[in-house]
Amino acid sequence: MAKLCSFERRWAHDTLAAFAPVEGDRLGLETVPVRYVEALDLMLGAAGPKAGLGLRCALWMAAWAPLWLMGVGGTISELALPQRALTLERLAGHPWRLVRDLTMLLKMAACMALFREAGVRKGSGYDGRPGGPFVAMSLGT
Repeated sequence: MAKLCSFERRWAHDTLAAFAPVEGDRLGLETVPVRYVEALDLMLGAAGPKAGLGLRCALWMAAWAPLWLMGVGGTISELALPQRALTLERLAGHPWRLVRDLTMLLKMAACMALFREAGVRKGSGYDGRPGGPFVAMSLGT
């Protein structure tokens, strides 16, 4: 699947960042630059044709959600962060399953981008468990 266009890159950053707004920041997002667009580009590059199409459709759906969901002109990038987060919340609770599923796909992309960053993992305590995220096991050999 082709790389994201410049306007899609802007939409991707603004949309994925709205899943983890900085207010009440426990993850250290103010000090850790999360590379949302790079993560989505990697996912698109590794995805098959159908998955890539799904990711891109999800992005376009969310980008234009202010217009078709709330009747507000413009894209999600033109909204302030709290309004973008509210838009995503409304998409996640939409009555149509397709809209909810595409929103969940974007949320998973945001999670992948967040957990690529060591500073975010540290702030979340994810890597602080004994043995880290995976526990080494002896196979008895």
